[in-house]
Amino acid sequence: MFLLGTIYSKRRESAFYAGLLAAATLFCGSQSIHASVQVDARLSHSYDTNVFQTRAGSLGDQTSWITRFEPRLRWQLDEATQVSYRLEAFRFWDASSEDHLRHHLGLQTRGEFSEQLSYRFSTTHLQVQGPADALVFDEGRSAFSTASARERRNQWQNRTQTDLRWDLSDHQFLRARGSLLYYDLNSTVRTQPRYDNWIDRYDINAALDWGTRLENGMQSYVGLQRGYQHQGRQGGRVSDRSNHYHRLLFGLSGQAHEDLNLNLEFGPSRHEYRMGPGPLSTTRWFGNLVATWQVSEKDQLNANISRRRFVASTGNLANTISSYAVGWNHRSNAQLSWRLQGQVRSIEYDGVDIGDWLYIGRAGLSYTLESGVQLAFDFERTLGRDRHQSIPGREYNGNVFTFSAAYSF
Repeated sequence: MFLLGTIYSKRRESAFYAGLLAAATLFCGSQSIHASVQVDARLSHSYDTNVFQTRAGSLGDQTSWITRFEPRLRWQLDEATQVSYRLEAFRFWDASSEDHLRHHLGLQTRGEFSEQLSYRFSTTHLQVQGPADALVFDEGRSAFSTASARERRNQWQNRTQTDLRWDLSDHQFLRARGSLLYYDLNSTVRTQPRYDNWIDRYDINAALDWGTRLENGMQSYVGLQRGYQHQGRQGGRVSDRSNHYHRLLFGLSGQAHEDLNLNLEFGPSRHEYRMGPGPLSTTRWFGNLVATWQVSEKDQLNANISRRRFVASTGNLANTISSYAVGWNHRSNAQLSWRLQGQVRSIEYDGVDIGDWLYIGRAGLSYTLESGVQLAFDFERTLGRDRHQSIPGREYNGNVFTFSAAYSF
C-alpha cells in the first residue's frame, strides 16, 4: 500500500508540474497564439503575536516575524482563457516548524458552442510543501487553531466549478452546474495523545437550474442540487460522517442597481449521514451572498456572507461553518487608498457542546510610488472565543502587523 501511495503521489506531482510546463510552453509560443503575459511580485514582512492561535500550553502566545515572497504569472491566451501560476514562500523566523511553500496553478475559460449554448470552467490546484508532522497542542485549542496549522502542512487541494447554459429564449434558460472541493492531507499518522491526524475529505455536487432574466438586468433562478461529502478514516477512528445531501436553491444575481452588483444563493440543505455522533438526518440552511456597492468614485462597500455544512478535518464530526464579512475601500487619490474590514466566523459541531467563534478586524493603507511600486501597511486584530464551554486555551487574542511592497512588471 505504501508503494502504491508513493507511486500515486509521484504521478500526481508529475501531473502538477506538467501543467506548469504546459503553461510555460504556451507562454514561449505566445507569438503564434497571440497570448499575453502579466508578471507581478509581492514581498511582505509581518509580526504575528500568536502564531498558533492559542494562549495555553507550550504553543501559547508564541510570536514570530514572518517573511512572505509571492511572485505570480498570468497568461492570457485569448479574451476568454487565462492560465495562472502563483508561488507563496513563507519563512517563520521564530517558529521554523511552520516554514512552507504554496504552489497555485489555475485555469479559467468560457465559450460558446452556439448562440444558445455556452459554458464556463474554472479550476485551481494547490500544492503545499510543508512539514509532515502535525502540531501537538498540549492544552486547549480551538477549531481555528487546528485549521491554521493544518493549512501549513503537506497537502493537495482542488477547487473546480463548471456550468453549461442553454438559453431557451430571450428571458428563460436552463443551466447544469457542478463543483468539487477536495483535500488530500499528507501529514504523518500518529497515535500520540492530542496529535491531529488530519484526514482526506471532499465535497462534490451537481445542480440543475431553471432561470429567467429580469427587466433590470438581473437574473433569478430556482434549482435542485445533489451532492456527497466524504470523510476519510485515519488514526483509529470508528465513526464516519460521510453524507449525501439535497438542496433546493433560490438565486438572484447581476447588476441590481447602476452601482450595486449582487450574487445571492440560498436554500434548505438536507443531509443524510452514514454514522453518528450527532443526528443521522438533519436539515440546515445553506447560503452565499457576495455584494459590491460603488458608493462613489472613491468609496466601495463589500459584503460577503456564507453558511454551509461540511465534515471536520479531524475527529468524527460534521460541523456548520458560518462567515459574515463587511469591508470598506476608500481611494483618496491615484496614489493613496485606505481599507477597513470586519469579519465574524463560527464553527459549531454536531454531537458535542463546542462552538468556536472568531472576531477579526482589519485596517490598512496603500501608497503607490511614481516608479509603480506599491507600499502597504496592514493591521489585523483577532479574538478567538468559545461560546459554549469557555475552556482556557480555546479563547485567545492575536495581532498581526504587516509591511509589504508590490510591483507589476
